[in-house]
Amino acid sequence: MSPTKTAASPARTVASRSKTVAVASAEASIPRTSDRRGKSAALAEPLVAAVPLAVEILPSLSADGPSFEVTRGMPLQGQVYDVLRDWIVTMVMAPGQALSEKDLALRLSVSRTPVREALIRLSDDGFVDIFPQHGTFVSYILVEKLDEAGFIRKAVEGAIVRELAGALDETGEAALRAIIAEQRRAARAKDYDQLERADHRLHATMAALAGKPAVWRIVRQAIYHIERALRLRTSESSNWTATMREHEAIVEAVIAHKGDEAAAIIARHIDRNLDEVRKVREAHPQLFGVPRRGGGSRPMAVK
Repeated sequence: MSPTKTAASPARTVASRSKTVAVASAEASIPRTSDRRGKSAALAEPLVAAVPLAVEILPSLSADGPSFEVTRGMPLQGQVYDVLRDWIVTMVMAPGQALSEKDLALRLSVSRTPVREALIRLSDDGFVDIFPQHGTFVSYILVEKLDEAGFIRKAVEGAIVRELAGALDETGEAALRAIIAEQRRAARAKDYDQLERADHRLHATMAALAGKPAVWRIVRQAIYHIERALRLRTSESSNWTATMREHEAIVEAVIAHKGDEAAAIIARHIDRNLDEVRKVREAHPQLFGVPRRGGGSRPMAVK
């Protein structure tokens, strides 16, 4: 079965039901009656709502909900993968939530084929659990994925800034300073969504200037798992002041050709992010999980 061809003109939009997501308690388990034929829970509902928890979504998700627009000339499966991954990372679809291939296809106005392919890929990347005969679910936030992401970031980003410190030219310096200025403007305006975009752009730009853009894409994939946890903070509680100071210090060290110093600041920056993740885990343990024997994830035992 091939994906349905998209029309040339109208954009497809998808709206979520609210700006908050109710997520399941740690007692959630795989229901034996759910399957992929429309019997799973509705897309905006938790797998189990015994102990509902309101989770604020960052301003990037407006009250009108996230949107999906098909881009002509690009593989549809990749576009569907990107939007579903982003919905998982931003908690539009919460840990433990049942997913229906049919419902997702309807929400996105695409055929079931690209949705099925995207879900398989999301499963490979640790965002979705697929249990044959039982259903498909958003994976719990795996602690081991967070530890791996921190390790990858320290190793790779430390190497990037060391290499960049010895090769940065005036054009590159100007590009980094421009991003720092963008962050300052966003902070003054309390535009946390723009701050986050500038954050990603800074790290991506340093990798590109070091001649390692493909390496950053690998690191970015790991960071998505950290972002799932950090999205549980409110925007105001996010320590953006410390983040900006660290970014400024990293850039100044690179410009001054102090690669080891920049790498040390990167490591402290990542450690602080992981400390914030640990605080989120303590506050919302029911959203975190461990690998399930035979594949997939299960919620951690909550004391």
